[in-house]
Amino acid sequence: MQRLRIDEYGMVQRGGNCDWVRVPRSRMEAELTGLTAALQNCRIFLWRSRKKRIPTLIELDKRGIYFHSVHCPLCDNGVESVDHVLLFCKHAFEVWEKVFKWWGLNVFFSASLCEILQGASSVTMADSGFKNWQAVLWSSCYLIWWNRNQMVINKKCWTSPVALCEIQSKSFEWIAERYKSTHIDWHSWLHNPMSLVF
Repeated sequence: MQRLRIDEYGMVQRGGNCDWVRVPRSRMEAELTGLTAALQNCRIFLWRSRKKRIPTLIELDKRGIYFHSVHCPLCDNGVESVDHVLLFCKHAFEVWEKVFKWWGLNVFFSASLCEILQGASSVTMADSGFKNWQAVLWSSCYLIWWNRNQMVINKKCWTSPVALCEIQSKSFEWIAERYKSTHIDWHSWLHNPMSLVF
């Protein structure tokens, strides 16, 4: 057994308002393999995003790494902050609209990524449905950032329908991996994800 301090994303914390938990070593090792490792990368990304520790242009500028502009490379309509690139950029917003529509929910946006992730808990659904919704939110953030990096590095950017397909696919893979004992139907996942209760 190992004693860890974790936050609400399941990430190890050194301070703040977190709980102490005991995690068997075998479970920790198991989470480093396969698709669960991809979920771990997603958790790390969200934790870093929440702490404003992903390399957006404004954060790099604050650390003395200067660029000709700190405007968003996707929309060129605002400073590229964590909240802008993941929520308010035109490309990100189009993706979020499609994700919320896919789940049959009204788009709700707040001032920050933290508020969106915390506001997800106010959506009324069964416990397993909420976990699925949370996986979709997390994978959406992760893939929006991945898409942003593809634009910056390779000058290629997904359209919002392609991004939605990637989000549907990745979140389905992650959920199917997590609930191996339950058969998750791909058709139901695409057309009525809220109906999937395990």
